[in-house]
Amino acid sequence: GYDGSKPLISITNHPNINIHYMSHPWKLPDKLPKLLFLNPPSIPTLMITQFVCWARQANLIIDWHNFGFTILGMRLGHNSRIVKIAK
Repeated sequence: GYDGSKPLISITNHPNINIHYMSHPWKLPDKLPKLLFLNPPSIPTLMITQFVCWARQANLIIDWHNFGFTILGMRLGHNSRIVKIAK
């Protein structure tokens, strides 16, 4: 995940858990058309990560504090058809 908040001590001290921080993605300017924001990073990232976990026979644990569709809804509106499909 991204750095910024510290995980629980019980997680950081667990011998079977490794924490890997991701670099922050570049940010598109706000003035670009909304069509460029149809695919929040969490959607393709989740599919790729799930495939890698399947291939490596690993478990995927997700912190669902920010759903991709909620972030997309902040840009396109929560009643957007695209937001409903992502949800």
